[in-house]
Amino acid sequence: MAFGTPRETVTAYLTQALGQPTPPSWPDAVGQCEGGYGLWTSTELYGDLSVRYVAADASPTSPQTLASWTLHGATAPQRPLALADDIPVGLTMEQLQARYPGGDHYKNVGAWDTGSVLIIPAPDPQAEFFAGLMDWCI
Repeated sequence: MAFGTPRETVTAYLTQALGQPTPPSWPDAVGQCEGGYGLWTSTELYGDLSVRYVAADASPTSPQTLASWTLHGATAPQRPLALADDIPVGLTMEQLQARYPGGDHYKNVGAWDTGSVLIIPAPDPQAEFFAGLMDWCI
Protein backbone atom coordinates (compact mmCIF):
# COMPACT_ATOMS: atom_id res chain seq x y z
CA MET A 1 0.00 0.00 0.00
CA ALA A 2 1.22 3.45 -0.85
CA PHE A 3 1.44 6.24 1.70
CA GLY A 4 -1.70 8.36 1.35
CA THR A 5 -4.02 5.35 0.86
CA PRO A 6 -7.32 5.81 2.77
CA ARG A 7 -7.34 4.25 6.24
CA GLU A 8 -10.37 2.08 5.48
CA THR A 9 -8.57 0.46 2.52
CA VAL A 10 -5.39 -0.22 4.50
CA THR A 11 -7.27 -1.52 7.56
CA ALA A 12 -9.37 -3.89 5.45
CA TYR A 13 -6.30 -5.27 3.71
CA LEU A 14 -4.24 -5.70 6.88
CA THR A 15 -7.15 -7.19 8.82
CA GLN A 16 -7.65 -9.81 6.12
CA ALA A 17 -3.92 -10.63 6.10
CA LEU A 18 -3.07 -10.27 9.81
CA GLY A 19 -6.31 -10.37 11.79
CA GLN A 20 -8.00 -7.67 13.84
CA PRO A 21 -5.76 -4.86 15.04
CA THR A 22 -5.34 -4.19 18.72
CA PRO A 23 -5.56 -0.65 20.07
CA PRO A 24 -2.33 0.92 21.26
CA SER A 25 -1.81 1.84 24.90
CA TRP A 26 -1.66 5.51 23.91
CA PRO A 27 -4.62 7.62 22.72
CA ASP A 28 -5.19 9.10 19.29
CA ALA A 29 -3.94 12.68 19.37
CA VAL A 30 -2.73 15.69 17.49
CA GLY A 31 0.88 15.09 16.40
CA GLN A 32 3.49 17.23 18.11
CA CYS A 33 6.77 16.49 16.33
CA GLU A 34 8.38 16.42 12.90
CA GLY A 35 6.10 15.84 9.89
CA GLY A 36 2.89 15.21 11.81
CA TYR A 37 2.92 18.46 13.77
CA GLY A 38 -0.64 19.70 14.23
CA LEU A 39 -2.31 16.78 12.39
CA TRP A 40 -4.72 14.26 13.94
CA THR A 41 -3.05 10.83 14.14
CA SER A 42 -4.27 7.33 14.95
CA THR A 43 -2.41 4.04 15.27
CA GLU A 44 -3.37 0.39 14.72
CA LEU A 45 -1.23 -2.50 15.99
CA TYR A 46 -0.89 -5.84 14.24
CA GLY A 47 1.56 -7.72 16.45
CA ASP A 48 5.03 -6.35 15.63
CA LEU A 49 3.60 -3.95 13.04
CA SER A 50 2.42 -0.45 14.02
CA VAL A 51 0.51 1.44 11.34
CA ARG A 52 -0.08 5.17 11.69
CA TYR A 53 -2.71 7.23 9.94
CA VAL A 54 -2.96 11.01 9.71
CA ALA A 55 -5.68 13.49 8.84
CA ALA A 56 -5.13 16.66 6.84
CA ASP A 57 -5.90 18.74 9.94
CA ALA A 58 -6.34 18.51 13.73
CA SER A 59 -9.91 17.16 13.61
CA PRO A 60 -10.56 13.59 14.86
CA THR A 61 -13.46 13.32 12.37
CA SER A 62 -11.43 14.15 9.24
CA PRO A 63 -10.61 11.28 6.86
CA GLN A 64 -7.25 9.68 7.55
CA THR A 65 -4.65 8.19 5.23
CA LEU A 66 -1.66 5.88 5.68
CA ALA A 67 1.21 7.99 6.99
CA SER A 68 3.83 5.53 8.27
CA TRP A 69 4.59 2.07 9.55
CA THR A 70 7.00 0.70 12.14
CA LEU A 71 8.09 -2.91 12.34
CA HIS A 72 9.54 -3.98 15.69
CA GLY A 73 11.93 -6.89 16.15
CA ALA A 74 15.57 -7.71 15.64
CA THR A 75 14.96 -10.47 13.12
CA ALA A 76 13.29 -10.55 9.72
CA PRO A 77 9.50 -10.66 10.05
CA GLN A 78 7.62 -13.90 9.63
CA ARG A 79 4.90 -14.43 7.02
CA PRO A 80 2.63 -12.83 6.12
CA LEU A 81 4.80 -9.76 6.87
CA ALA A 82 7.93 -9.22 4.83
CA LEU A 83 10.48 -6.51 4.23
CA ALA A 84 11.63 -5.65 0.72
CA ASP A 85 14.74 -7.59 -0.23
CA ASP A 86 16.88 -4.45 -0.16
CA ILE A 87 16.08 -3.62 3.49
CA PRO A 88 18.79 -5.20 5.66
CA VAL A 89 18.16 -7.01 8.93
CA GLY A 90 20.80 -7.52 11.62
CA LEU A 91 23.41 -4.98 10.47
CA THR A 92 25.41 -2.93 12.95
CA MET A 93 25.57 0.87 12.75
CA GLU A 94 28.96 0.67 11.03
CA GLN A 95 27.61 -1.77 8.45
CA LEU A 96 24.56 0.44 7.79
CA GLN A 97 26.78 3.50 7.33
CA ALA A 98 28.96 1.60 4.87
CA ARG A 99 25.97 0.24 2.93
CA TYR A 100 24.12 3.59 2.82
CA PRO A 101 26.89 6.23 2.79
CA GLY A 102 24.46 8.95 1.73
CA GLY A 103 22.24 8.32 4.77
CA ASP A 104 22.03 10.19 8.02
CA HIS A 105 22.65 9.22 11.66
CA TYR A 106 19.93 10.10 14.19
CA LYS A 107 22.22 9.90 17.21
CA ASN A 108 19.60 10.53 19.89
CA VAL A 109 17.64 7.41 18.87
CA GLY A 110 20.62 5.44 17.55
CA ALA A 111 19.11 5.05 14.08
CA TRP A 112 20.40 5.26 10.52
CA ASP A 113 18.28 6.81 7.77
CA THR A 114 18.84 4.91 4.51
CA GLY A 115 16.99 7.57 2.56
CA SER A 116 13.70 5.68 2.60
CA VAL A 117 13.70 3.61 5.81
CA LEU A 118 14.90 4.50 9.29
CA ILE A 119 16.67 1.50 10.89
CA ILE A 120 17.73 1.00 14.49
CA PRO A 121 20.66 -1.39 14.03
CA ALA A 122 21.72 -4.65 15.65
CA PRO A 123 22.55 -5.75 18.26
CA ASP A 124 19.67 -3.79 19.80
CA PRO A 125 17.08 -6.47 20.71
CA GLN A 126 14.32 -3.95 20.07
CA ALA A 127 15.40 -3.13 16.51
CA GLU A 128 12.88 -1.16 14.50
CA PHE A 129 12.27 -0.41 10.86
CA PHE A 130 10.36 2.77 10.11
CA ALA A 131 9.06 4.34 6.89
CA GLY A 132 6.78 7.27 6.21
CA LEU A 133 5.85 10.59 7.76
CA MET A 134 7.71 11.12 11.03
CA ASP A 135 5.54 12.07 13.98
CA TRP A 136 7.94 11.43 16.82
CA CYS A 137 10.57 13.71 18.20
CA ILE A 138 14.12 13.01 17.16
